[in-house]
This record gives sequence, structure tokens and C-alpha cells, in this order.
Amino acid sequence: LAPEPELLILDDPALGLDPVARRALLEAMVYVTRRADRTILFSSHLLSDVERVADRVALMEESRITLVEEAESLKSRFRELKVTFANGAPERFDAPGIRSVRKEAREWLMVCERFGPDTLPQLQSQLPGARTEARDMTLEEIFVALVGKPAAGAAEEGESK
Repeated sequence: LAPEPELLILDDPALGLDPVARRALLEAMVYVTRRADRTILFSSHLLSDVERVADRVALMEESRITLVEEAESLKSRFRELKVTFANGAPERFDAPGIRSVRKEAREWLMVCERFGPDTLPQLQSQLPGARTEARDMTLEEIFVALVGKPAAGAAEEGESK
């Protein structure tokens, strides 16, 4: 339809495709953008596909663009933090950049929006005796953290900071 287009706009192009066809489509998208003067604008609910090919992402929420950022930059500033307590968790805890906390008996899973080199040392100083681990998040997990609502009955706490 459009050989070597400067701009190609696709709306959920992989919807309904089997995994082999979807992979071929994504490889074709990368091929089209191999030259600097080519751009593909595509929307998709398959965020794993977006993660594989996008240099820059835009987040839409309720028909409004709420975020535009380089994909790697976005992924570098988000982490899931797992805090395990040997002797029980404190009653209250507040730290900048923590977007949400899911608390269980001796373990917290936190989404940190402003992860940096000082994040883990600061957490460890505020929560002595706790073991703290950080894990990279996928684009889908970041999307859910930004716009998702906790499931009914989920033990979700915390607000955007």
C-alpha cells in the first residue's frame, strides 16, 4: 500500500494475528524504520509489542495523552521493590517516589516511580533489618501502575506522590 513511507500510521495492527504473523509484522516495522527519515506511529493494547519496537511511547488515559517519553527513560525510572521484613513491618512508612504499596504479612511490593542510585540505600536506612530488592518493570506493568485501579478486595495502599 505504501512502499517506504515517511510516516506510517497503524491502529492495533497485530490484533487478531497469531504469534508468527505478529512477530513478522514487528520485524517489518523495525525494517521500515531502519532509515532515519521513517516513522511509524502505532497504537496497541499489546504493550509487549510496543516494548519490542518503540523508541518513544505516549500514554493515553480517557482519550487524553498523559505522558510522552523515551521508552528506555520511562523504564529506567520505574522499579518494583520487594521489601521482606524479618520481624514484622512498621505500621507507617512514607518515601518519595513510591507510587503504591501492596502489603502482606512480612513482605511489601512497592512501585517506585523515581528510582535512582540512592533509592535502595535510603530504603534500607529507613527500614533497618529489612531485605530490599529491586526488579525492572515491563512497559505493561508501568502502564498498570500509572492508570490501573486495584482489583476489588486487593490489599493495595498508597497514593501517587
